[in-house]
Amino acid sequence: QDIWRNEGFASYGEYRGEEFIQPEGYEQGWLEECQSIAKEALTGSVYVPFEELNSVNRIFNSRLSYRKGACLVHMLRYIVNNDNVFFAALRAFLYQYANSTATADDLKLVLEAETSINFDNFFSEWYYGEGYPIYEALWNQNGTVLNIELTQTTTSVVTPLFTIPIEFKIIYDDDSFEIVRKNVDANYSNYILNVAGFVADVVVNPDFCVLAEASSAQNTDIQKLIVNYKVYPNPSDRSHLTILSEFGREIKFSLLDMSGQIIFSETYSGNVITPDLVHIKPGIYLIEINDGKVIFTDKLILL
Repeated sequence: QDIWRNEGFASYGEYRGEEFIQPEGYEQGWLEECQSIAKEALTGSVYVPFEELNSVNRIFNSRLSYRKGACLVHMLRYIVNNDNVFFAALRAFLYQYANSTATADDLKLVLEAETSINFDNFFSEWYYGEGYPIYEALWNQNGTVLNIELTQTTTSVVTPLFTIPIEFKIIYDDDSFEIVRKNVDANYSNYILNVAGFVADVVVNPDFCVLAEASSAQNTDIQKLIVNYKVYPNPSDRSHLTILSEFGREIKFSLLDMSGQIIFSETYSGNVITPDLVHIKPGIYLIEINDGKVIFTDKLILL
């Protein structure tokens, strides 16, 4: 059942060979091809379920045990984000279990002890879970502020959310760039970043560190709406939320919980709008403003 502990690491040894023996860049090509094969398995766990242990083909599944298994090792290295610590943890694992047996859960405990990182979600979602995430990002710039909206769906209903951090490569018009890493803890996330120049593009998961499909596009309609509407304060007292409308056109204001279910909706018009949300429980919500031409969404914290 824990064949990944052998074959996933063996496959990742190929990546290490490309990284240190071949010319620079070969390891990236290997990783992209590895992920391409792994993503052919839209379902199925790297962990081999008990009921499938009589299937040799399932145990030695090239997509799951080998290629997705190698991706798991690379993602563990990515999460630790410190090669000295990561490889020291692997040496500690080898030292502790030399000449004996060990499961993936044994490896997890050693990694946690050596790195001080909790890997409960990672093993639940990536090892025992199924599929992989699909990220769609919309971004826009307003002055020195970059707004990124990230939506995550997955290829399997067994695992509806992967909480692994994700990186964004922010490319400026002078070809300079910076990489920002953000935690993902919901199917919809909104990130507000300060930027130092004109943003030409935003790339999600630029180095393919996470096994995922990803796309990014600039949304000029949202950019336009940010100029026309201002929602404040955020966080907000439930009786003091204010929406300033530049043109005063009629809007439909909706409040959604983090699963996307509408819990409040009302139509307003005018330049100053103050929705009464006293009856709403404190928490984190999504707001949606629809004026019939464009739709603006953002995260709202109610106190």
